[in-house]
Amino acid sequence: MDIFENGYAILCDRINWLDELDSLVAAQYDPVRWLKAWGPDEPSSEDEFHAVWLAAQHAPNQPQA
Repeated sequence: MDIFENGYAILCDRINWLDELDSLVAAQYDPVRWLKAWGPDEPSSEDEFHAVWLAAQHAPNQPQA
């Protein structure tokens, strides 16, 4: 999930892995490149993740095509 400053969100899961921009199939995780591009990860609890996921489902651009 990506949450943007304008309130928009991109949500991808095992059912909805493709959007109009790209798909997760092409994504390859490289920890060094990730750190350079996005900075360090911020750990969250399962409850925090689900709360943010639920809120993101109500973003202005949802549901995604």
